Amino acid sequence: MIVSNVKKIRSNVEVTFENEDFVLVPYEIYLKNFFSKGDFLTNEKIDKLKNQIEIYKITQSSLRYLSGRNHSKYELKIKLQKKQYNIEKINEVLSKLENQNFLNDEEFAKNFYKNQLRKKRGVLKIKADLYKKGVNRNLIEKIIRENINTEDFIESAKILANKKINMLKKRDIPEVKIKQKVFQFLASRGFTSEVINKTLKIVEMED
Repeated sequence: MIVSNVKKIRSNVEVTFENEDFVLVPYEIYLKNFFSKGDFLTNEKIDKLKNQIEIYKITQSSLRYLSGRNHSKYELKIKLQKKQYNIEKINEVLSKLENQNFLNDEEFAKNFYKNQLRKKRGVLKIKADLYKKGVNRNLIEKIIRENINTEDFIESAKILANKKINMLKKRDIPEVKIKQKVFQFLASRGFTSEVINKTLKIVEMED
């Protein structure tokens, strides 16, 4: 097809063909494929151009998401699929980002673990959330194994338990019921039975 007009619009170039079809080309891609009014583009070249445009858009979308916070590969893939991008091109871009270390599930999992620990989440909750985010099960176990410190979880559970106990005592709830409710509360936060039982013993001794 013959190019009938080329017009720069902000960071894009609008390329119009003689049949009035047009393609909006990111300026960066246009410079790599420079052409002007009157040039003839084969269907093959137009298809190649459209492919480059979609790869560019997927890459830019990915980098915007990653600039906001770290993502697992699965998380990012789901977000890109929701934008209706071609799945093969998504996989191509994600592989490139992995090779360039913009996307790293191990680093994501380590940072997620530390962040959730600061938020006083139990190890079971952390593991479940990492799995939901598409992190490989073996990698999750590796991260937990290398970073877990039971005392950290007991300390977090103790802070949460004391807050919960004080709140329940104000409602004149029997002591036995309080212990049951605190156990259930800590379990819902993902703490193991071992950590909960140790925490409750410490809290009882300090009371």
